[in-house]
Amino acid sequence: TTDVEGIDTWHKVILSSNFRSGGGVIDAVNEVANNFGVGTNDLQMALTKTSAAMKGYGNTYSETIGLITAGTEVMPNQASKVARGWRTIGANILKLAQDTDTLEAANGKVSVALKDSNGELRSTFQILQDLYPQWKTLNSEERSALALSLAGKTQTEVFQATMDNFTHAIEANETAMDSQGSAARENAKYLDSIQGRIKAFQ
Repeated sequence: TTDVEGIDTWHKVILSSNFRSGGGVIDAVNEVANNFGVGTNDLQMALTKTSAAMKGYGNTYSETIGLITAGTEVMPNQASKVARGWRTIGANILKLAQDTDTLEAANGKVSVALKDSNGELRSTFQILQDLYPQWKTLNSEERSALALSLAGKTQTEVFQATMDNFTHAIEANETAMDSQGSAARENAKYLDSIQGRIKAFQ
């Protein structure tokens, strides 16, 4: 469940960072926390730390939630580290895109477009979603080398954890996008249960 009072401050942070469809963040967090191995506090903390940066890298809040969810499921109780990791990785991908249009690695096994047809940077999530099928074909040494090149020494764990669990990044992103009204519905159920208890004692 979602503590609406508890998320008031960070919700304002999300909105002030100009995330697209910012008003749906509460619903998205609630629904993802109900369906994946990540808590509302994890998502709250991570979004507060990384929302503005991830928006700058072209990600919607649902895409950011997807990345955070996938990483935090593999790295429980380390949502803050996962958030810092994606802030760094996003910056590294942006820097790479300033020099080339395509991510090439692993002797041709990896080839992913960094920019769209208009020459604009694709979101971190979109790039990694295209990378994921290729990632699965790499051996451990190739994965480690790619993670090091994109994440740097300090964030390779976050990158590898998220990529190894990227199916859940995709599913969490979809869940977040389809979450409209989730918090309100859950609150209504809670209020109904209270009313039911009151009536039982009358």
